[in-house]
Amino acid sequence: NQGKGGFIVQSWDTAMEIHSDSSYSVCTTWFCYQNNYYLMHVWCKRLRPADLLGFIHHHASKYNSDLVIIENHNGSSGLIEILLNHTFLNLFWIRPTESKVLRMVTEYTAIHNGNVFIPKSEPWLPAFHTEMVKFPEYKHDDQVDSVSQFLLWARKIGLKTTGGGGRRG
Repeated sequence: NQGKGGFIVQSWDTAMEIHSDSSYSVCTTWFCYQNNYYLMHVWCKRLRPADLLGFIHHHASKYNSDLVIIENHNGSSGLIEILLNHTFLNLFWIRPTESKVLRMVTEYTAIHNGNVFIPKSEPWLPAFHTEMVKFPEYKHDDQVDSVSQFLLWARKIGLKTTGGGGRRG
């Protein structure tokens, strides 16, 4: 991917429970090039943690991801550990310290400055648009979390380091 002059990053907000009103696991896939961020794909589904492990690996391979970012919370720390020990994924994890609203507001500058590009037509776009526009009043905010996590990484770490800023361990 870097041969194309950019790199591909996936940002995961994982959910660890499955029931009708639980959060979704979400992956946003981004192409990063010259401080611009192109949203390539959004995946949003409820999966059991055991199924999520394999899917993260499969999804990273499918998009030839250079880096996989995962929100580190109590429910995902075991998942991160397994991915570190049993895959060759380039992982980076972020432990949020601010509220969801503050996280998104902080990262709004990249959107406002025109550095974030969203496709005009994709099957997942209506649900993504609804959640983004209705945040924080909308029932779910998992896609918003994935986006703000990616933008935090891009602002603080991303292009400042070689190869997109990934690390293992």
